[in-house]
Amino acid sequence: MAIHVGRNFCLAPYTQVTYSPWGRFSPCPEIGGRPWTKTESIVKLWNGSDFKKLRQEFSDNQQSKICNRCWGQEEVGNQSLRKRLFGYKHLKDDILNFIQKDYIAGPRQINLIVSNICNLRCRICSAGLSVTYNKEGESYEKQFNIVDTRYVTPNKKKLAFSDDQIEEIFKLSNNLIRLEMYGGEPLLDKPTLLLLEKLVNSGQSKNITVFYNTNGAVKPTQRHYDLWKEFKQIEFNLSYDDFGKRFTYQRHPADWSEVLENFNELKNYSWQVPVQFQIILTLSVFNVYYIDDILNEFKKFELPVFLNTINEPDYYDIRYLPKQIKQQIYDHLDPNSRKTKFVRNMLMQQTDIDEWDNFKFWTNAKDQYRNEKFATTFSEFYQLLHNYDHTF
Repeated sequence: MAIHVGRNFCLAPYTQVTYSPWGRFSPCPEIGGRPWTKTESIVKLWNGSDFKKLRQEFSDNQQSKICNRCWGQEEVGNQSLRKRLFGYKHLKDDILNFIQKDYIAGPRQINLIVSNICNLRCRICSAGLSVTYNKEGESYEKQFNIVDTRYVTPNKKKLAFSDDQIEEIFKLSNNLIRLEMYGGEPLLDKPTLLLLEKLVNSGQSKNITVFYNTNGAVKPTQRHYDLWKEFKQIEFNLSYDDFGKRFTYQRHPADWSEVLENFNELKNYSWQVPVQFQIILTLSVFNVYYIDDILNEFKKFELPVFLNTINEPDYYDIRYLPKQIKQQIYDHLDPNSRKTKFVRNMLMQQTDIDEWDNFKFWTNAKDQYRNEKFATTFSEFYQLLHNYDHTF
């Protein structure tokens, strides 16, 4: 049966798979393995019922509900991953042929959520992706008599891919031209180095680009560098949500000066293969007020900057701030900036959800535990919020 490419079509279910050690999977990293969880191998999942159903929905020109993140970004004028994957008027013949039949043998791109091991406890993250969050989360649950927060997981063990899972991923690499690593922190992960070795030994590595979404606070090992030189290209997505003390506050306990040092080491390394860098800035309540200043500061890197939108929790999503606060932030931002036009659109979205009390609660709780202070770290923005609510 022919696959139809309509207005709502997405390449992801035909060209890529996202997979984690705990069996969660999805097409693209944008929804991060959230939709489905099964214990089957990645090989079986690729041609399993969940993927088949989603592919059929896109072939029928439907807007699948599990892909709401892309639909939401497109609604406010941000460039969604779906649209970044291809332009409808410029589909190449090889892509068309691939999605019609060749995808059965395996995806072109595999995205791995490598582990729950991370050296940071970012404000916008959770124990599910940073196992060290559990101790902090347990303190909150005990102190405030609450349960089932995102800062505690049922299984408090470190989770990473097993040797069997690495072998299954390797078996699905027939068509592979791109391998993306997410975390946790992928530069701390060891099992995926075994996968890289397998790809090198098989001779496939010369055709594969390897991508890392890294927090910037971890230096690669010599083993990384030795393996990377055997691949087609290496790319780094640098998760910088701010700079200076505000960066440390949001990505606790990373030190901005050390992050800069790590970047300079990567940038100045004697690479034997092409290397690319990009900054990915996740927009949240913490940095939206300062977004113009942050983008201006990041010009020093001379790198492309992509503005990402937060998926969860809602209390850090700028859309769910009180209307009065959103209006004042809107008025503060540069009205002529094309880069942040979608940010202003998000601030003007009407929503019945109000997460203000949750934002106050978790900001104060984490400040107390970490011995940090929102009021001094974000002094100008804090004054705006305090004027709105004197209890904050």
